[in-house]
Amino acid sequence: MKITIRRITLKNFDHFFDFFKKTVSSEFKEYSKGDLNYIFSRGWSKKRYVSWLKNKDRFILGAFYKNKLVAVIDTEMPFLGVCFCSWLMVDKKLQNKGVGTKLLKELEKIMKKKGVHMMLLYADKHNIPYYKKVGYKWVGNINKSWFGQDHHVFVKHIQKPKEKNYLK
Repeated sequence: MKITIRRITLKNFDHFFDFFKKTVSSEFKEYSKGDLNYIFSRGWSKKRYVSWLKNKDRFILGAFYKNKLVAVIDTEMPFLGVCFCSWLMVDKKLQNKGVGTKLLKELEKIMKKKGVHMMLLYADKHNIPYYKKVGYKWVGNINKSWFGQDHHVFVKHIQKPKEKNYLK
């Protein structure tokens, strides 16, 4: 399967946001209708994403199969050597085929060049085995946090922290 990875920009933003909204609604069963309403109208709304992208506050990669967006990884811009991954999602039809892993590895490679030494993310309990398999270390749990959900905290060190890198 030939997957190409490209950065999401304002030019291809509408495809990203449609995919984001559809996938979060169908694949993130832990969110109630009220949670989803908040996510799409305030937390990660179209307006906020446009602002984040215009201000270079977000770094988003998309995986494309036959020119169709099939997976995304959305991160905050790195800060002092740490990259926080907000969302990783893969089209249901392509899950368990290595697409998410390819996207994650490409993000790590790019972030390493940007001086990042640590990747940080929160995961739902059903994703714990996946993140362990791709080299992330479970470091704790935040019980009943955002949206009343348990969030499992994972980190991965991708290079040694060096001041000259993380103060870029």
